[in-house]
This record gives sequence, C-alpha cells and structure tokens, in this order.
Amino acid sequence: MLEPSAPQPGDLTINLDEIRTTATANAQRVAELGSWPDYVKPEELLKRIPKMGETAPGFDAGVACSLNLIPEDKQRLSAVLHADYTKEAVVQIRNELKAISFPAIYSLNPDSPTVWWLAASSLCSDSEVDKDGFLDQVEKFRELVADPEKRLQAARQEYGGMHSSFVLRDDGVPFGERDGCIQAAYIDGSPFGIFHSQKYGLYFVGTYEDSLGLEDFQWSNEKDEKGRSKSGPVHGSKQFVKCASEEELQEAVRVVKHQIFILKPRNHYESHLLHASKKEPRNDGSFLIDRVDQAAMIMSTMENTEYDNNNETVTLFVTTLNSYCPEGWGVERVGNEIILKRKK
Repeated sequence: MLEPSAPQPGDLTINLDEIRTTATANAQRVAELGSWPDYVKPEELLKRIPKMGETAPGFDAGVACSLNLIPEDKQRLSAVLHADYTKEAVVQIRNELKAISFPAIYSLNPDSPTVWWLAASSLCSDSEVDKDGFLDQVEKFRELVADPEKRLQAARQEYGGMHSSFVLRDDGVPFGERDGCIQAAYIDGSPFGIFHSQKYGLYFVGTYEDSLGLEDFQWSNEKDEKGRSKSGPVHGSKQFVKCASEEELQEAVRVVKHQIFILKPRNHYESHLLHASKKEPRNDGSFLIDRVDQAAMIMSTMENTEYDNNNETVTLFVTTLNSYCPEGWGVERVGNEIILKRKK
C-alpha cells in the first residue's frame, strides 16, 4: 500500500486500488492545505477517480496533490485552485508567468507551483474517463514529473489554451464559452469575466475580488426543468453568479462595472511591453517601446480621446505602462522615445 505522504513525486505504482487508497488518505490534507470552502468536500477529489466499469471527471491538479505526484512544498497553489481562485492565488500565477510575457527578462521555472499546476491541468479531459483513460492520464503526468522540459512545454501549451479561451467584448469585459474562461481572464489581468454555458443556457459572472457588488440585485424568478433557480449567487457566493438571460446579464454587468474598476485589459497595454522585450536590447540593456508621437496616438485610441501629442498624453501612456511592468523594470520617456529599462 502507498504511504499517504510518499516523499518523492512520481513514486506511484499504476494500480487503481492503490491510487484510490492514497487519494483517500490525502484528501483531507489537500482540502486543509487549500483552505476549501465548506461546500467543497474532500470527497470531491475521490469522485474524480473512476471505479471499475464506471467513468469519472478524471485527473487534475487536485488529484495530483492527493497522489503526491506534485512535490509537497509546491502543492498549496494547486490545492487552493481546485476549489477557489483567490486573489492571492491569481497574483501568484501572474507573477510566476511573467516569463511567458517577458522572455527576455525572466526564465520560466519548471519547479514553480504555477508550472506544476498548469502541467497537471494540461491532462484534464473535457469528457469523463474510464479506468484506462484515468491510468493513462496518471502515467502521462509521471512523464512530466520526470522531465522538467516536458513539464515546461505542457505548462506553456496549457496557458496558451487558457489565453485563447475568451475574447474581449467592446466594453473590455472578457467573454468566453469554454469552461475555465473566466479564470483564464483573471490570470490575464481582468478582475472579472463572463462565461456563457451553452449546455445549461446560462451566463455566469465571476470575480476573484471580495464581491461582484450584486448583493442588492433583483434576480429573475426563472426556474429550470428541475425547479432550480436560473439566476442569482452560486452556492450563496458574492463572487460567482448566474444569469438566466442576456438581458439580465447586461444589467448585472452594468452594476459590476460600477463596483469593480477595470484597468484597460493587459493585452492592450502589456502587448507594447511584450513587443519591446522581444527586440534586441540596446547597449545599455534598455528596449525601445515607441516614439513619443506614436505613443500619444496609441493613448488617444485606447482612451477614446482626441489625438493630442502633448506632454500630458505621453505622461499618461508612460504611467499606464509602468503599472504593467515586470518587477525591477520601468518605462521612461527619453527625448523623443519611450523605453523599457531596468531600474537602478
């Protein structure tokens, strides 16, 4: 029998009974490590492991933690995310993924908690799996455990898939029709997002902030065929709600936008930093972002204001870019250029 706290990731015999025994022994520990809310029970992990002749949701990062396939000192992020995308977790992911946005500045660490989480998530299935499918997932993750380069590759691919799971509406709010698109929007810099579930015909709005600000919102009384409400907080949450119709969604989002300040989405401004960091650095190690006149034009377009090539507009552009800069770097105006350079 496997020990509940197997010290080395990957030391797992491919045997479904032993897998279930190990997951059962560790489920409570993983739940406590992730500070799961009361409505998410440790047993939820076990429901992902198929029984003989049955199917189940299958492998994910939470299951990987329960099987000690992720090193114990790297498990907390995956344990938290299994139940809730907290603000702390989102910030950690953003920081650890800076290497993807700024490859000339950072290196992606194959042993970072975010890479472990993404690599495990890359093996999740959109449909339920049987015993053989689950064991295949476990075996493939063992390969990622043993090979840091393959783990990095899997993490990059998973992040790429998440990044493409949503689009920005004209009002800048992320919208997607793939499960997980809201959480992907968090990671990409948005404080909230929308998921349209075609399966259930409902719209979901979520945030990692303390509240969407919809506590006093007047929800519809619509019910589904099982008599369940089609509108309102999910599990009583202030952070995650469902809307029965597009009209209700629009009204709810209008309220949310008054409660949660939306910075211009990161892929509007950060793309300028990303583009600059991929250029050849200058002799002093700095990177050219744009000429001053081009920066003013960009800022006018972003903020829907009349083009004005003046100091105020350019200063706003520089200030905004600085809010998206990687740690230790800054944006400055030098003569007729806007540059990205390391802080002294």
